[in-house]
Amino acid sequence: PAFVAVLVERRRWVLGFWALAFLVSAPFALKLVDAARFSFEPVKGTKSYDAQMEVRKEFPHLTHEDNEVVLLSCSRCTSKGAILDVRNEVGNFTRWAIAELEEKFKELRTEHSEL
Repeated sequence: PAFVAVLVERRRWVLGFWALAFLVSAPFALKLVDAARFSFEPVKGTKSYDAQMEVRKEFPHLTHEDNEVVLLSCSRCTSKGAILDVRNEVGNFTRWAIAELEEKFKELRTEHSEL
């Protein structure tokens, strides 16, 4: 409360400080667009990156299109096919997730004939 009271009492100084900070940083902010790369690509070495590379390998015609990659994994599974085992809770979730994805794809195909 005492600190806030000092800030309120010296509000012109506070506003002046922020205005000065804005003026000093504005030229650098304008250069940020040239210096930074804005991308939604996954970081190398992550599971998302590995999954995206697998998709690109299997479907090279989709390389330059926007894709969503869904990775379903289980620490108890020893193979890629084991996750589809419907006898356990992972399999039940997988069955539900696949059904949801198929429904969404069906909606997308209806809305976008090119899919």
